Amino acid sequence: MVGLMPLRKGKSRATISANIRKMMREGYPQRRAVAAALRTAGVKRKKNPSATTADPTAARELALYAETDGDLYRQHRRAIEKNLVTKMQRGTYDHAKALRAWEHFATFAAKKYMREFGSQSDAVSYVFNAATRRLAAKHFREVFENEAKAQGIWRMYGRLI
Repeated sequence: MVGLMPLRKGKSRATISANIRKMMREGYPQRRAVAAALRTAGVKRKKNPSATTADPTAARELALYAETDGDLYRQHRRAIEKNLVTKMQRGTYDHAKALRAWEHFATFAAKKYMREFGSQSDAVSYVFNAATRRLAAKHFREVFENEAKAQGIWRMYGRLI
């Protein structure tokens, strides 16, 4: 990484490839070389289209797992529900902020699911991307709000305030 020569300017595939080869010969890792060559060319890396699309089947699997796991219920879900019931009773419940709380729960559930069923090479974001976890969180929020309306928020956790 010593004799750093400036990278060539240009957006052509040949120029970008030459810059990548040059940086790798200088000892840079491939990922860094690709990033620097694309940045020099002013080209943005294409986003993975599957990372922005929700997978309804995976979201349903995640929701079923989270709803049936007792540890997740005791450690996370009960606290979220109690917090949201308190907010409903005080009149400060926010539909959008509730989704954020359920997204955190969906992330915890996804991590636990991957520890239990995934291989070490699988990342949580690969199996349950952000859009899929958000879809599961919307399901959790919908179920919670329907239960709160059906049971009445007073009977869910008793009078909290």
